[in-house]
Amino acid sequence: QGDKNRQSWGRIIRAPIKKKGHVIIDYCTSNRGLDDNDSDTDSETVERGKIIRQKITKSHSAKAAPGMYMASRKSRWGGLWPDVEGKRSLKKNIDK
Repeated sequence: QGDKNRQSWGRIIRAPIKKKGHVIIDYCTSNRGLDDNDSDTDSETVERGKIIRQKITKSHSAKAAPGMYMASRKSRWGGLWPDVEGKRSLKKNIDK
């Protein structure tokens, strides 16, 4: 559902925590999974959200994704944030 180009973007759910040299962003992203509670249809897919805490450091983003640190400094609560699957080392799932 929705725009296919925006499925890899999450929504910032809390004001970014800005420190010297790094920014911490909490955002919600959608994942497609099977609904275990629905007994009528086995293959119906539903969207489930995940809350992710991402730490963007000035030194790492200069090498891996130039401009990401400055974009994180300028980001705001409620804005869109890219859900970069290849950057697993920067992400921490806080949906426990």
